[in-house]
Amino acid sequence: MKLRKILQIAGGVLFVAIILGYSLYQAEDFWAGPTITINTPADGIGTDQPRIQLTGQAERIAHLYVNGRQIYTNRNGRFSEKLLLTPGYNIITVRADDAFDRRVQKQVRVVLHATSSLLFSTYKHDRTKRSKEEIEGR
Repeated sequence: MKLRKILQIAGGVLFVAIILGYSLYQAEDFWAGPTITINTPADGIGTDQPRIQLTGQAERIAHLYVNGRQIYTNRNGRFSEKLLLTPGYNIITVRADDAFDRRVQKQVRVVLHATSSLLFSTYKHDRTKRSKEEIEGR
């Protein structure tokens, strides 16, 4: 009889431990908050290519933004976005919000080195625009 009582208490304790462990496991999303991992580009790189590919992974998110514009992840939480850089210093900001209104943000700095062809195309575009404005009398 005494053994039966001990087994009942041990079974009850084991049941409560399992329920408590499972509850803690399920509450991890609430406690952990959103996370962002940026794979490319590396922070602080320099490039002469005006187009770059931003890739990474986000976990436990409701919304994801790159420079204030919402983007989407695939089923595994991975994201990939093509970005156009301006000559000089660029800051790319990736922000994630979760369902509990918590926010995490990461930044990547990229320098676009101005090449002669890039400067020429920018100058040509500006000159054409000014000429059009002058013709319209602005």
